[in-house]
Amino acid sequence: MSGIAGVIQQKGIPVSGRLLESMTWKMADRGPDDRQIWSKDHIGLGHALLQTTLDTPAIRQPRSLDGRIWITADARVDDRDSLKAKLGDDDRYLRGHPADVDLILAAYRKWGRGCVAHLQGDFSFALWDEDRHELFCARDPLGIKPFYYCRLPHGIIFGNTLDSLLLHPDVSRTLNEQSVADYLLYGFSIHPDISLFRDVQKLPPGHTMTVDANADLRIERYWHLPVEEIRRFAHAEECFEQFHTVFHTAVSDRLRTDRVGVLMSGGLDSTSVAAQTQRCLAEQFDDYDLQAVTLVYEWLIEDQEVIYAQQAADAIGIPVHLLKMDTIGPQDIFGAARAMRTLLESSFAGPPEPTETGTMSSRNACRVGICGYGGDELFHPGFTDLRAWLGNKHWPALVLEAFKYWAAQGRLPAIGLRTYMRKKLAKNRRSSLPPYPPWLNKHFERRLNLRRQWQGFYGPRQPADTIRSAAVHGLQHPLWYNLFESLDPGMTGIPVELRFPFLDLRLISFCLQLPPIPWCVDKYLLRRSSRNKLPETVNMRPKTPLSGFPDLEHLLRTPDADKTASFIPDEFEAFIDLNIYRKIAGQPQKLRPGEQTLITHPLRLARWLQHQGNRSNKEEGRSTWQIPEKSRTTKKHTTPQSCASMVISTA
Repeated sequence: MSGIAGVIQQKGIPVSGRLLESMTWKMADRGPDDRQIWSKDHIGLGHALLQTTLDTPAIRQPRSLDGRIWITADARVDDRDSLKAKLGDDDRYLRGHPADVDLILAAYRKWGRGCVAHLQGDFSFALWDEDRHELFCARDPLGIKPFYYCRLPHGIIFGNTLDSLLLHPDVSRTLNEQSVADYLLYGFSIHPDISLFRDVQKLPPGHTMTVDANADLRIERYWHLPVEEIRRFAHAEECFEQFHTVFHTAVSDRLRTDRVGVLMSGGLDSTSVAAQTQRCLAEQFDDYDLQAVTLVYEWLIEDQEVIYAQQAADAIGIPVHLLKMDTIGPQDIFGAARAMRTLLESSFAGPPEPTETGTMSSRNACRVGICGYGGDELFHPGFTDLRAWLGNKHWPALVLEAFKYWAAQGRLPAIGLRTYMRKKLAKNRRSSLPPYPPWLNKHFERRLNLRRQWQGFYGPRQPADTIRSAAVHGLQHPLWYNLFESLDPGMTGIPVELRFPFLDLRLISFCLQLPPIPWCVDKYLLRRSSRNKLPETVNMRPKTPLSGFPDLEHLLRTPDADKTASFIPDEFEAFIDLNIYRKIAGQPQKLRPGEQTLITHPLRLARWLQHQGNRSNKEEGRSTWQIPEKSRTTKKHTTPQSCASMVISTA
């Protein structure tokens, strides 16, 4: 995941080359291979390169093919052959194996802003069009690559690394109260357009941003998750064959290198991805290095992942490395990242080396990680509420398919009926919800109407107009873009790009067309496709959650539990009642399983802010965050007049 950064000022105000250079060099950890800047008058772009592919040259960015259109991009383009066919091969830059950034430039030259409708893959880019005097930015549909921006009195700065934007002297470190509330209530942000800092916004997934020469900006949505028509297959083998083709393509497009690490638990999703990755690498390279990493607990909680992961690794023929998580508690929010980096450096030892042709030498380098996230949403019915079935206009077809399943299997499909009945018969229906925190500052709570927000978030959702309603809702959950940002090198400091084959748009489209019965019952399609490729014990293993709550166990084993609250700064009094919080944090033994978030949500937020503060004070001599002034919390924040206007369209 390369680093991108840029500044656009109002026309007539030149860009500070020193600032642009500082923003770019700040991203050295995520882009260790090369750092370049380009500027002209009131526009400047920066790029920190992380080269991850063997089949394309290491193109220096910012990049231009004609001197009129310049781009800085963190992008991986899928379905390259189809895109090249639509673009035509007359352009000399598109012959052979063009760089991903060249494909984006060619697509923009052909379709303008509409180019994003033709791009498959994960991307975040900013493109300056000299003829239009316009900056065009885009973020991929699922938000796998981050994009931040700040509106300033005389312009806009942007990039995919939060620390880089915070270098600007005009960017306030004041916290965004709504974002703070999200992290305190849920542990993640439920608003895709804001960050923890009031002055820093996010370009939401599936959106573009256009900025003109006067620094006026317009944000538009270009992608919606498709609600597909249900597709039926005359013969089961036809479905298996088409799924294999799409799955193989999704994995293959995410490789293009011969050194790969795969995050592999002992479950079906990640082991299926690992097996498919091994087959794709064997097709592409005579010599390759595929290694698995498994997160395990040895003594903190009961954990059998290592058993199944080792069985799968032996069957696939790859080594598996264990990342022990027992000592990494909620106070150490970057402990897992540090351990992961150490493990990768010891397994894939040594930095990459450039070759004479300008491509990356993969010897002793791991720049690509593969994850199995998304399998639950695609391959399981997930209807834990029977009303989502009965309230859908497709229910007659579901009844028919359920009858066919019963006739063939001798049992009814697992569609969540027992879970639904347990909910209906439970004495306290709210017991299944996370606890609402009693330590919220009452003024803060009332001002933002947090209880109503919480009830709305955990309340019933309107089913989508499809019998794959649960999959649609699951793929749209805000946890996804939070997960992507937390795994981004800008957060972890690990120069490895994680990729998610199950979240390939082509695979998503195929799976959302499948009737949940029989294909998604007990992940039938995935299990059937993985037969003879994984051990039977792994292939038929049921979905198994963690047998305990690691965070709670850590809190219970802390010798001086009352000291946990010492990590919470006094300034948090604006958000939480510290007396109530300290009482809860000092008695973790009184918490029930699942209630540990009453301690960990404020703790992790405080530790992250302290981490930012320590790093910033050391490097910049500035405080990284401040509590909003009370006078500002009662007024609606408005953009300075000199910052011009912003129009948001969701059409």
